[in-house]
Amino acid sequence: MVSRRFIYYTLTVFIAGILALVFMQYNSSLNMENLITGNERLVNEFAVSNNLKDLERNINFLERRVEGVVANNIMLPIEGFGTEISAIKENLGELQLIDDDDSTVKYIGELTLLVDKKLAFSKQVLDTFFFSGKQSAQNLIAAQKGNGLMASITDICDKIDNSRQHFLAAITASIDESGRKARRWGIVFISLAILSAMSLFWFIVNRIKQQQLLIEQLDASEKKVRESALIKEKFMANMSHEIRTPMNALLGFTDLLKNRELEPEARRFVQYIQTSGTSLLNIINNVLDLSKIEAGMMRIESNPFSIRELAQSVKILFKEKANDKGLYFNTSITASIPDILVGDATRLSQALVNLVGNAIKFTEKGGIDLQIYDAGQHNNHITLGFT
Repeated sequence: MVSRRFIYYTLTVFIAGILALVFMQYNSSLNMENLITGNERLVNEFAVSNNLKDLERNINFLERRVEGVVANNIMLPIEGFGTEISAIKENLGELQLIDDDDSTVKYIGELTLLVDKKLAFSKQVLDTFFFSGKQSAQNLIAAQKGNGLMASITDICDKIDNSRQHFLAAITASIDESGRKARRWGIVFISLAILSAMSLFWFIVNRIKQQQLLIEQLDASEKKVRESALIKEKFMANMSHEIRTPMNALLGFTDLLKNRELEPEARRFVQYIQTSGTSLLNIINNVLDLSKIEAGMMRIESNPFSIRELAQSVKILFKEKANDKGLYFNTSITASIPDILVGDATRLSQALVNLVGNAIKFTEKGGIDLQIYDAGQHNNHITLGFT
């Protein structure tokens, strides 16, 4: 029997192991989440850098194209530069979504103002070219270059890029730290898993050895019980045989005496002897059956037998007893029942003998009708009913 101390110890170790696994899983999940978040932020930083470069490139492209239109004397309104202006506004819109650094937000605000001025200036150049001519537009372009608007845009982009580089360095350091923590907790988890597996393996092997020893002991005990039951069965069988032999002889002699001319009192004594002998023989048979059941040796046989011959033998066995009490004893079998069946005729006969014997014993007048009928057939099986 397992001791309470062992149960409590096992339960404590199990709960501690579960808590440790939960704690390690929590830390591992936290570090993995930090890694995922850091990588996402790293990707965003690359996107910011690309947007800055694309913004500068698109503004330079717009500026060169406007200058080319003026230089080549091509009448193209500002609506003809929709693709370039849309690209610039898209780049600027992506940058305006940044809100994780105050200095970056400030620089992006300044960049927005400069870009708006640049787009307004491009429209002004095209309007001047359209209404005042090429020379006026070129003069306006030369004046703008002196103001250094494009240089200011480039300078602000550099400042934004520098501030994001510091931010990128912090993100990289955070990712490295999360990676180291995840690696450490992974090593701890694997070590604990290996240790737990080894402990569990040792425990299972030890329990298997104990179970095997217990099984061997149970096998030995069961073998002794079977041997004891077999000895008991043999003893009971021999004893029953030795007792039933003289009892059958005694009952046979009483039948012979009953057929002789006897005085009434002597005939009554013979009847008492026969009744007592029959009861004793029934008790012996019941004791033998009980010993077989206890020993697990009672078996239901499956042998061919004639149901009509069995009923006739029961009738012959009890016909004289019924006549002695002034009772009639009739048997009837439904015609649809096959005569040859497969089953345990001995057990069936024993059951019918017990039932009919009790019927004759407790019936004072009238008689006994034993009816055997077909209670249902399925495939090759038949259910017999007895009334």
